[in-house]
Amino acid sequence: MKSLPLARALALIFPLAMLGGAYAFQFLGGLHPCEMCWWQRYAHFAAIPLALIAYALRGRACFSALFTGLAGLAIGISGGIGLFHAGVEYGWWQGLDRLLDQPDRRQSRGYPQPDHGDADHPMRCGGLEPVRHFDGGL
Repeated sequence: MKSLPLARALALIFPLAMLGGAYAFQFLGGLHPCEMCWWQRYAHFAAIPLALIAYALRGRACFSALFTGLAGLAIGISGGIGLFHAGVEYGWWQGLDRLLDQPDRRQSRGYPQPDHGDADHPMRCGGLEPVRHFDGGL
């Protein structure tokens, strides 16, 4: 299995890079995460130890492949949450506002309360409106 070492490496590097970028936006860019941002992070938090276990079991290919696959599943779950999150940000569908508008959750993490704007211009992650670039991305 020549692809297993590559899969193991990606299963570890990808969530580390995603979390590194998320924390850079948070601490260097001042973009405080909303609840859905945290949901995405949780899946990456799960993927990292699974990938490390896969590395520890690299002498036993079957078990190493299992834990690599589980790490990949966690990464895929984060991607699914990310797609849902992007759809909410773009207004393609409604988010889970009853869960997201719990001020005590944001205060307990030390983040400022979000300004939700008005009905025509809802505010999301960190109280910022979605930034639309020339390619339509966030």
